[in-house]
Amino acid sequence: MNTKTKTMILASVGLAVALFTGCSTMNSTQPAITKADFGKTTDGQAVEIYTLKNPAGMEANVLTYGGIV
Repeated sequence: MNTKTKTMILASVGLAVALFTGCSTMNSTQPAITKADFGKTTDGQAVEIYTLKNPAGMEANVLTYGGIV
């Protein structure tokens, strides 16, 4: 995975976090981001999964392999 792809993924994760934490129905719980290994591509590149959760309980999973929102 090249640097431009990684930068775009991190920017997307940051945008998603900003959207999740900006909800007006939040309670006192903190938003959370967790990262875990998901697997490997056929050419051996590591794929990770990020789980984003806001205080209202909304959750999104983002793979470093690529995704569509």
